[in-house]
Amino acid sequence: MASRRDFIRNGDGPDLLLQFTVCAVATVLVVRFYLHLTGYPQIGGGGLHIAHMLWGGALMVVAHVLFLGFLGRRPQRFGAILGGIGFGLFIDELGKFITHDNNYFFAPTVGLIYVFFVLFTIAVHTLTRSTIMTDIEYRVNALRAIEDAIVHGLTPDRSGRLRRYLSRGHADDQVWVAIASLAHAVHESPHHRPSALQRMHRAAREQYRDLVQWRGFDETLSVLLVLNALMLIADAIARLGAFTGEVRLNFDTTGELVTALAVLALTGLGMSRLRRSKLEAFSLFKAALLVALLTTQFFIFLAAQFTAVPGFTFNLLLLLALSNFIDSERSLHEHEDRSPVEHLGEQRQPVRN
Repeated sequence: MASRRDFIRNGDGPDLLLQFTVCAVATVLVVRFYLHLTGYPQIGGGGLHIAHMLWGGALMVVAHVLFLGFLGRRPQRFGAILGGIGFGLFIDELGKFITHDNNYFFAPTVGLIYVFFVLFTIAVHTLTRSTIMTDIEYRVNALRAIEDAIVHGLTPDRSGRLRRYLSRGHADDQVWVAIASLAHAVHESPHHRPSALQRMHRAAREQYRDLVQWRGFDETLSVLLVLNALMLIADAIARLGAFTGEVRLNFDTTGELVTALAVLALTGLGMSRLRRSKLEAFSLFKAALLVALLTTQFFIFLAAQFTAVPGFTFNLLLLLALSNFIDSERSLHEHEDRSPVEHLGEQRQPVRN
């Protein structure tokens, strides 16, 4: 029987699983929107129809090859994206497999797909964030960060990850000292020439640094997110019939209103933390957008179907922007000129075994 040590959690797991989920949800919506615009064309001929579920299966196989055959964060990131797209293509045809007449247009399908994604997100969050990582997990993740640095160079992002892992270690632990020494050796080794992607990340980080120094940044971001939440609430109230005086309470409109109010509440909570901690505020804003994407948009799609795509796209773009803000803000808090070994035992926080 497998023990807990057989399942070492990946420190990058939450972000990778989020990429997987967002890509899968976006794929379902893009496919259905495209098929709606093109009149549901049939790929194949002579009585054959190549279902896009098969393309989804092929992409998931490619993702598994990346996960199983290659080391490093980059193959994992590509695998999460391709796997998410593949799974989206696969689950989009759910209606064919839960109806006796293979009905792709089975009305509850979109709702069932969204329910699955919501439950999946909750389960992933529970598994990856519910407990503090163990000392062994921090050690293994530190070694994986060093592995990535050896291959692609010790960029500021990788150096920051190493510091966070090493800050959980203890200077009187020989294993941690050895890991820190290896990190220091990588830090002192000749630097790799930055790739085009790394140069883009560095440029984005510099742009973010300039952006946050703008006096109106916090207010502009807050207004944008509040307006997004208020538009969701207004849309729900309109569907309820409150503006016409004919209130119609039903599952989709009530659910849209309740979840939209939750989006507004999380946004307000994030605004209250902006002056104290941008990182904490951005995390709350991100949570608000995830609620909007995974629950509010679900109810909107039940009621409005394909006309909900622009709203989903807007919320998705906001989520991607906030994810980049979080990465950039975290980098600003790291001392990029210091070797990761200097952080060993700095925080001396207890590690739970």
